[in-house]
Amino acid sequence: MCAELELRRRKVRARSLPRELLGDPAWSMLLDMFVREHRGQKTSTARACRAAIVPQATALRWLAVLESQGLVLLTADAGRGGARFVTLTSKAHRALSAILGTGLP
Repeated sequence: MCAELELRRRKVRARSLPRELLGDPAWSMLLDMFVREHRGQKTSTARACRAAIVPQATALRWLAVLESQGLVLLTADAGRGGARFVTLTSKAHRALSAILGTGLP
């Protein structure tokens, strides 16, 4: 899957270069969520923040931007002590599929 390859490249890049040279936290979060959802896995807000490769406060601001753009939904899971999860919207799925050429819905 093209998204998984891109994610692996980003992780290698993150291990090889200083964090301040890396940018694109929103893109990193979107890629990680796209791959996880394709695998049938949920993404917690904590996981999304780690995927951004920026400080947590910065990542949370980016999640708010993604939500305001209609690309992600933030929900609470009452069964897991109110843990918050992030899911991609259909708008985000369409955009990522088009960008990555995956043909996924």
